[in-house]
Amino acid sequence: MDLQTQSRPPAEELVAEILWDRIALSLGPEIRLLLIYAPQESNRHRVALRWLDGQGELINAGISPEEIFDKIAEQQMRAPDTRIAVILPADLPAAKMLRHFNAHVVDFKDLFLTASDISTLTGEDFPDAERLWQLTGGWPGCVRSLLADSSNQNAAVNALRRAALPWIDALDPEGILRECAFLPELTEDLMVAFYGDRYPNPPSISALSRAAMAQRSLSGDWAMPELLRQVIIDDLEWREPQRAQWLHEHAIESMHAAGRTGEAVRSALGRHSWRALSTVLVDGWVDLFTTEPRLLFEAGTRLPRWATRRSQIYGPAMKIAAAAVKDRMVIPFPTTEPDYLTDHTAQLLREHTIELYRQPKSEAIFAGLVELGILRFHGHYGSEGADAARRLRRAVRQATAAGNVRPSLAAMAELHAGMSMDIANERPAAAAAYESAWSLAEVTENHFIAADAASKLSLVHAQEGNTRAARRWLVSFRHHHSKVRWGSAMVGRAAGLAEAFVAFAELDIGKLGSVLGQLPAEPDNDEFWAVHALLLAIHAASTDRAEAAHRILEELVLSRPYAANSPMAGRALHHAAAFLGVEGGFNALNHQSASTIPASSPELIATRALYRLYRGDRNGTLAVLAATPSLVTGARHDNLIRNTRLAARYIGVLPEGVLEEIAKRHAVDGELIDLAPFWMSGSMLELEELLQLTSDQLGRLKIFIPPTSVEVRPVLTDRELSVLAGLRADLSRGRIAEELFVSPNTVKSQISSLYRKLDVNSKAEALKIASHWGY
Repeated sequence: MDLQTQSRPPAEELVAEILWDRIALSLGPEIRLLLIYAPQESNRHRVALRWLDGQGELINAGISPEEIFDKIAEQQMRAPDTRIAVILPADLPAAKMLRHFNAHVVDFKDLFLTASDISTLTGEDFPDAERLWQLTGGWPGCVRSLLADSSNQNAAVNALRRAALPWIDALDPEGILRECAFLPELTEDLMVAFYGDRYPNPPSISALSRAAMAQRSLSGDWAMPELLRQVIIDDLEWREPQRAQWLHEHAIESMHAAGRTGEAVRSALGRHSWRALSTVLVDGWVDLFTTEPRLLFEAGTRLPRWATRRSQIYGPAMKIAAAAVKDRMVIPFPTTEPDYLTDHTAQLLREHTIELYRQPKSEAIFAGLVELGILRFHGHYGSEGADAARRLRRAVRQATAAGNVRPSLAAMAELHAGMSMDIANERPAAAAAYESAWSLAEVTENHFIAADAASKLSLVHAQEGNTRAARRWLVSFRHHHSKVRWGSAMVGRAAGLAEAFVAFAELDIGKLGSVLGQLPAEPDNDEFWAVHALLLAIHAASTDRAEAAHRILEELVLSRPYAANSPMAGRALHHAAAFLGVEGGFNALNHQSASTIPASSPELIATRALYRLYRGDRNGTLAVLAATPSLVTGARHDNLIRNTRLAARYIGVLPEGVLEEIAKRHAVDGELIDLAPFWMSGSMLELEELLQLTSDQLGRLKIFIPPTSVEVRPVLTDRELSVLAGLRADLSRGRIAEELFVSPNTVKSQISSLYRKLDVNSKAEALKIASHWGY
């Protein structure tokens, strides 16, 4: 106890005087019967004798309730004006007496000392009054002992034991109330978790208060005095050691059940309660991982192997936990070629999860999470990881339906199942798992998992070309991400990549660069590193740095050959090569198995076709698209592939029906990048007017101006010069047609030809460039 040792005045008389002064204010002269309901060593006898003042009768608590009733009745009949003071036993509440007698009651709350009383007793310069009150709860005998000698806490504990235990034994013969002493603090949710359905009528905080076992602190919280908790626990450990041990462990598990997993783990570590710690780590892995990963690692490394039936799971689990650093996980890439069949740890985990999944509970889901993590650590990115993810998802559904798993653990399992399937290039299945994780996290208000799931969903949809869905998930991500503590940057990585994809769909290269600027300059060990590399390639290609980016990404692939062999990485890196105009892909990727090269992914097809159109190779563009199977893909890729085919097929002028179809699709879910093929082919005039594109949008499309090595003055025909003169005179197409004696469609075609030669997309630009060339 941290109390200052200093000389203090004798406490016995001072305590009695303070208590009497407080009680006397309510003791009017008309009172004839005083009932005192308080434990011993609370000055109850002093108060009774002071009130009687040598007259009347004192009835002590040492007799039966029936004898007390008889004595009071007899005395009141014999001498009605005589004062009677009754010390009530603990099992005879004053309320019961008041049903039969008109009396004034003094209960233990009147006789216990407050922090203010203790300050009065010790003097204003005593700094430890509040601390002393927290220790003792104001039990007078305990306070007196500490005031007499603050260094002798044993004497104070003995005084409290003499006063409190008989009182509590009488009020709580079955020992239900005293179990609360094993809880670190008293809150309704913690008590509900602690008592559960073990008793038909579990006690409440108010019941503890009525038993002088709980009092409100100055902050308004309920608490059991620290020395009283010690007295009760010591007594139970001496009388019923097995029950006390179980209560210690059950209190730890109850803290976890009440959402206080970190406190539960610290308590278990402090008491070496290994069985309780094992239970909390399995069921509370998610809570710790998303809030205090270093505590998770410490607890796991200190947990003895004998403390869990599945100790072989904890070694791999701690390997995963050890990867947690300040704000993210640092997952090492494999340095040797992965071989699933000879990977002993992977095979062992597979056997254990299959066994546990027969009757899936929390331990089974935890084991499945560990299996997925180890598979990714060891470089098993393909079908092995996806198969393990599917098995885990089935187990989660069974355990959830049976109520055998906490929603937060189920949500984390769904999230990591989605990641394994995402890395295996199974995006639809990954999206389904992510959505399940998000739904479970929403219910439990787990912002870490909800933000992570929304982040990854935004990236899945962005890569699939569903930019509208990506934007919607980004809104959900931002809502939850603002409440994430540890892992904020890690959770936000996929969302940042999704924002970059959306920026490119909008052809906002400035925003694309700004978003990428918030990420590491080069891809790190994040599991979406290859997608990051793809976006860096897109930005480089959009800012005339394709050759340098090609060299950097080639070196990147060489430095992590086995990670680059994952299906996700193969798909993203081949897409990056297509953006950089590298026909054969990266040399380092050419040694991969053919299964990892996604020859028909929609984004790869769209990019290869668009690149050929950009280079002026219309036949090559159509050849790429002709070899493409019928695809079901996201709106952006679908629109881009359709528009690239149309732009390559029609030169200059688009038929009316085609224009309407393009405009209709673009109005529903189009992005600016979908119009890039028409810009490249010089077919933007009609679309510019039909879609009412702004000058800013037209400016963004200019990144697709085909490359030229020498600036050459365009050659205009006489007819094109006549049309140019009409435009300069601000004549409409119809008026120009009348003056030239041709049809409006002919004028339309000649304007398109004029725009193409001048390399412009608007009338204002045409007049400006024509003047530049002397026309």
